[in-house]
Amino acid sequence: MSQLLALLSELKHNGAVVLPECITKDELVKMQRSFQSQLERPAFNSWAGYAQTDRKRLMVEQLLTLDRCFCQLPLMPLINRLIVEYLGKDVCLQEAKGWQSLPLKTISIHYIVMNGIALNIINLNLFQDH
Repeated sequence: MSQLLALLSELKHNGAVVLPECITKDELVKMQRSFQSQLERPAFNSWAGYAQTDRKRLMVEQLLTLDRCFCQLPLMPLINRLIVEYLGKDVCLQEAKGWQSLPLKTISIHYIVMNGIALNIINLNLFQDH
């Protein structure tokens, strides 16, 4: 409980917080691989892939369907309690999108969370090793 309170205090003060290790290295690699597989081709009709939203960004929609870790991460007890304490008990996960920024090759994952009429974005950066 003290960890939750410390994280909540930092989140309220800074607007962002670095979470403790929540997933294993193997889970992170699986998330990176499933995301990377979507960057191999553009989305077209029923083909899954990326959409180029601007010159320096490849967007991947529907991350929650790529790998179970994308779904489990915001539902982990510590993260879920932190979100509920910060946004309120009526919060719900609306969608998750990710993109690769070019040329930096960083992956950003945004969970879109709705609380009544307020829209909040929870950001997760997954840096690639290559």
